[in-house]
Amino acid sequence: MEILDKVMKDPILMGVAVLIAILVVFSILKKLFKFLGVVIAAAVLYVLYLTQVEGMSYQDATDETMQKGKELIEGATETIRDLQYDIPVQGQ
Repeated sequence: MEILDKVMKDPILMGVAVLIAILVVFSILKKLFKFLGVVIAAAVLYVLYLTQVEGMSYQDATDETMQKGKELIEGATETIRDLQYDIPVQGQ
């Protein structure tokens, strides 16, 4: 805890710590935006596939895409919950 006190008292170290924190947050957001772009592109391509190749109407294709997206989100949520309970607690 001495390091934390030292950083909090020294304005130069505090500035460096804030700069590092901003860079970390920016890099995380940048990766999330790239992932979001890939997901949106995949959804658009899937809708185009359904409308052009399968002959579905645009409304039916978007409804099916939304339904598949909801199923994926629910499945991922369940997997994350299962993983949270499977992680061993240190010291037990």
